[in-house]
Amino acid sequence: RLASLSATPRRSVAAGERHAVAVSIAGDVYAWGSRRHGALGLPLLAGSEARGLPTPRAVPALRGRRAVAAASGSDWAMALLEDGSVYCWGKGVQPRGGGGGARGEGGGEGAAEQH
Repeated sequence: RLASLSATPRRSVAAGERHAVAVSIAGDVYAWGSRRHGALGLPLLAGSEARGLPTPRAVPALRGRRAVAAASGSDWAMALLEDGSVYCWGKGVQPRGGGGGARGEGGGEGAAEQH
């Protein structure tokens, strides 16, 4: 049980190899666990990949957007938004130039990318 999300009604939770993501009833996306390969969708700062995140944190690139579901794999995660777009982050996600994809702070692995 995650005390930090106990007051937040959840729509879904998905677990990866060393991390997890949750979508609240309000459509907010939270991630926690290993930062390896940017699987949390959070900015990668020098040395931050080695430290995990024990408490859920909102995925920055998705603030203000409503998610309806999430999925997670070994080192990646994705969220399906209510408008039908999909945001992906973690290993294998390569930000593209232009086109309005919402990248998380920092770019590269760990940045959420619209598909």
